[in-house]
Amino acid sequence: SPDGTWTVAGLTAIPTQIGDQYYTEMRVSQVAGDLTWTPIAAWQPFGLGYTTPRIVHWSADGRYLYYTNAPHPDGCGLFVNASDLQRLDLTDGTVQELLPPNATWVLAAAPDGTIAYIDQTTLVIYNPNDDTRREVILDFAQSNMQLGNLVWSPDSQQLVLTVAYDPCLLPDWRNALYTVDRQGDGLHMLVPPDERRFQSIAWLDNTNLLLIDFDNQQWALAVSTGDLQEQGTIVIASIEEAIAAAQRFVEQVGGDNTLPISFVSIRITPYRTGRVYQLASAAQVFAVNVNSGAVVEYGPSTSARSAEIATTLPRKPVDELAAIARQLVDAQTLGIDLDRFT
Repeated sequence: SPDGTWTVAGLTAIPTQIGDQYYTEMRVSQVAGDLTWTPIAAWQPFGLGYTTPRIVHWSADGRYLYYTNAPHPDGCGLFVNASDLQRLDLTDGTVQELLPPNATWVLAAAPDGTIAYIDQTTLVIYNPNDDTRREVILDFAQSNMQLGNLVWSPDSQQLVLTVAYDPCLLPDWRNALYTVDRQGDGLHMLVPPDERRFQSIAWLDNTNLLLIDFDNQQWALAVSTGDLQEQGTIVIASIEEAIAAAQRFVEQVGGDNTLPISFVSIRITPYRTGRVYQLASAAQVFAVNVNSGAVVEYGPSTSARSAEIATTLPRKPVDELAAIARQLVDAQTLGIDLDRFT
């Protein structure tokens, strides 16, 4: 959890022999206490894919954990990351269903806890605290398209969504980006359908977005003007390659429980689950101790390719990287099994 008082462990077990069921479990445990809640522990039937628990949001007061059972469908499901919304009360272990199964395929929580989700061709802005909803009819919707990749701004006042037209059908596949405010007003096209197939990674601040195109080129987009500026190339590696490279790095620099910032996982959509973005900053390598959060600068990157890419990225001060690193200690953010590095 953000305050460090709870940990979450998830498990999905698929039998090695052919069967029609799989097992899924999620445990939530106090770090300094005896409480452990297991809101999910069941055998589930296979359908057109399977589901695994995914954390959506921790409430600001530390009382609630919001989670969903995220589907992993067969076929071309670009933005699928949710099916329902559940709220676990950490004080007594009770679970309240806020959205039933199959209520949505796409869901995202704002920093203040406001939930946005897609219901067919409607964007719903939902406040779980008072159970109020605002609906935005997406009148541009058509049959052969997918909506998703919802990303909230840091101030929780607006969000961006990606629309994929003719998804997975080349050469016709195009992506467009829209923005809307938290009141459900001001639906605006930021980027028209484009063959580069932009997706938003994150908000750089409340007025600028970081995008990535299908060729892994990153761009900065000014929301107010629509201006695009090329930022450089992001190298994508498989999770296995990233773990192996990170392990080699740990062995080279020495020190247990040391995880290089260069191999931080940034999840864009479930479609990219299992991949990580390999980052370097100004041809330097930084590492963070996953136990203490201490950050160490190890000097120039030993990878010529990383060093080459790093020169195209903005340099960040060591103290800023340290702050980022401490936020990334959370295994949910890292998306990497920290036990592999102990």
